[in-house]
Amino acid sequence: MSDTKWTPGPWEFVDPGPHGEFQVHWSDVDADDDGRAVDHGHTVCTVHDVTEDSGEANARLIASAPDLYAALAAVIGDYEAHMRPHDYVTAPLLNARAALSKARGDI
Repeated sequence: MSDTKWTPGPWEFVDPGPHGEFQVHWSDVDADDDGRAVDHGHTVCTVHDVTEDSGEANARLIASAPDLYAALAAVIGDYEAHMRPHDYVTAPLLNARAALSKARGDI
């Protein structure tokens, strides 16, 4: 995903914090001077309930965003690789391309 500027995945959903907010985290693991793994976890976002019980659902959807982007890009790539010159570009393909453009901030 070299055309993206966001924090690379995977992101993970984190159980509610002390005030009921939900968080999406990214783990940045590297080694310390002794070769031990050190996790420099970062909060990608904090999500609050907009409506009752929406916070967890929204946070889980956000946490899956890098995986969803990569999967959709792979499906589009595979589909386009097998298109023949006379094939029509379908509305679902146009919608999928638009979704990736929206995620990149192109539109």
